[in-house]
Amino acid sequence: MLKALFSPSFICSSIYRFSTFIDYLRVSLLPRILWWLNFIIFKVDLDQRSRLMGAVYFPHPMCIVVGQYVKSNKNSCLKIMQGATIGGDLGRFDNINGAVLEQPVFCRHAFIGVNAIVAGPVVISEPVFIDANSVLSRFSGEGCYYSVNQNSPLKEAHRKELKLDE
Repeated sequence: MLKALFSPSFICSSIYRFSTFIDYLRVSLLPRILWWLNFIIFKVDLDQRSRLMGAVYFPHPMCIVVGQYVKSNKNSCLKIMQGATIGGDLGRFDNINGAVLEQPVFCRHAFIGVNAIVAGPVVISEPVFIDANSVLSRFSGEGCYYSVNQNSPLKEAHRKELKLDE
């Protein structure tokens, strides 16, 4: 129990959760101070205005960037590895189901590998496994494994990592 409480992943995600909660209450300065705390300790840029509502796990919280309008719903589970960048695509936006989106929205489970980039606007509506050093800027609508310059159906190892068969 104590080991979990003092793990970098737990501390980083707890600071992020607290900063988003305070931001939701419209307190202006404290969320930014907590952002700085996470940035100074872990070198992660987890914007307090993002809304990662489901489970979020940072196994190695270093050099991770999450943009201000990135969202996930309560049914999603995100595992974000070191060096991952999740955010907008230089001002590009899209009108999806009547909502204007600028950054990624996760509706299902996702594994985002080391140094992977998810650049929105994109809605991830099915489970996805994004391999190391890959870029995802368009989603095909099926559970996929994204690797460098290619995508394919999820393999058994990917389904196990995303905990889809439990």
